[in-house]
Amino acid sequence: MKNIFAAIIIMLLATAYASAHTTVIFPHTTENGARNLMVAHFLPWYGDNIKGIRFNKKDTVDVKGIESISLIHNGEERDISGLAVPGFLEVRHGRGECYAVPLKRKIIPRAGDYIFVVKHAPHWKGHKDIYVGKISKFFINNAGLITDWPHRVLKEAPEIIPLSAPDSVYAGTLFRAEAVDDKGEHIPHGKIHVEFLNYKINDRGIADSGPLLENKKAGDTFLFTDGSGAFSFVPPREGVWTFTLVDGGRDIKINGKKLQYDSSISLQVKSLQ
Repeated sequence: MKNIFAAIIIMLLATAYASAHTTVIFPHTTENGARNLMVAHFLPWYGDNIKGIRFNKKDTVDVKGIESISLIHNGEERDISGLAVPGFLEVRHGRGECYAVPLKRKIIPRAGDYIFVVKHAPHWKGHKDIYVGKISKFFINNAGLITDWPHRVLKEAPEIIPLSAPDSVYAGTLFRAEAVDDKGEHIPHGKIHVEFLNYKINDRGIADSGPLLENKKAGDTFLFTDGSGAFSFVPPREGVWTFTLVDGGRDIKINGKKLQYDSSISLQVKSLQ
């Protein structure tokens, strides 16, 4: 009986990341025409199990702390945490704290790339005996001028760097990117978690009108980088897709314990029609 129980525990831990929460950054236009970037921490494929996020919050079961929301343009990063509006997002079976960043002219005033970055405070995972840190990105381009997206922009953090224009990815076309660790070195055979936001968003939250994709493997799957640290993916339909580099840090420790550092990018994939 003990052996059976131990085997079950090992299986659960081995598959735990498949249901790990992801910080998803996605654009949303409200019913009155306001354009925002929403930041939420949940399971995008299932549209479920939201964990609230708040600045400088001590982690609890239901709410996780984030350190900052920043904006990178022309290689310069500025903190825009003060512009983020706290709110709530309703998911299929719950409600949790989120943030909305208004996409006003003063946010993206000039031509070029604007990279929004959300950084979580590392939190302790007692059942794994590790700390987990998360960092997420979303790209907006103004007037077609390329300034930042092909480059490494995160300091001392693992990162997925696009090799295709991240604001011009269309359903059925190839998206390419590469993974680097916290030192900027390529990660061969790195693990990438691919997730599709499988429910429509309205002003209150997830619209529980049925999934957009029926096949889970099409929208909640894993792939690995090749020997040079690059990967490719063809999103089968339009919508928000998030790619997470799982444990992209190298030998980072906090209080003598390993830090698993996950780094994500979210893309708004467009329709060809």
